[in-house]
Amino acid sequence: NAPPETAVSGRIQTWQSGTAGTVSLLGTVPLVPLATAPVDAAGNFRLVLPEGAVLNAQTRSVPDTLEQGLRDLNCTASGLTVSDPAARGLLVFTLRAEGGGAGPRDIIAANVSRGGLSRSLNARAWLYIDRATRLGGRVNCRVEGFSVPVTLDVAAVSGWNMLKLDVTAGLGGFGGISASGTVTRTLTPLNTWLTLDEVRQGLTQ
Repeated sequence: NAPPETAVSGRIQTWQSGTAGTVSLLGTVPLVPLATAPVDAAGNFRLVLPEGAVLNAQTRSVPDTLEQGLRDLNCTASGLTVSDPAARGLLVFTLRAEGGGAGPRDIIAANVSRGGLSRSLNARAWLYIDRATRLGGRVNCRVEGFSVPVTLDVAAVSGWNMLKLDVTAGLGGFGGISASGTVTRTLTPLNTWLTLDEVRQGLTQ
């Protein structure tokens, strides 16, 4: 198994050139930054992922953290399986960006593509877990009126794991609706960071 992730990086797409700012990884309770990094005048950043006591204080059972994080993306989990029920973790989809010509906003590493009647979302998330654990089950996401069944199959290592959320929904042949998705561990980053509003607009336009 590949080693865990140590940092998150990329470029914020709508950053106003010439102004600097910050990105933060927020905790759950209380809502305080677990890590913060500068954003340069072109919108680039590299944030070192937190570890140690400050992080462990924010972890919860893996099903709980998955359900909380997925809810933020308009998804619900059903029948999640965890190979080690004692495992604890923290799921992060978004960072909080400040500066760059706009107020505080949540950003996500994502690409949205549209083709005819189809919509596709390719996004990244980061799952911290305190022990190697296999995660499985089904997640249902709403994408522009479509209910998309997403299969979760992740062999997580102890530490930070980068997850790939791949969802496609649209009209298939003979007018039928085709919708499916997967969540897996990946080592391939996405360097483009969008606001949640930009992701929604890309899926609905």
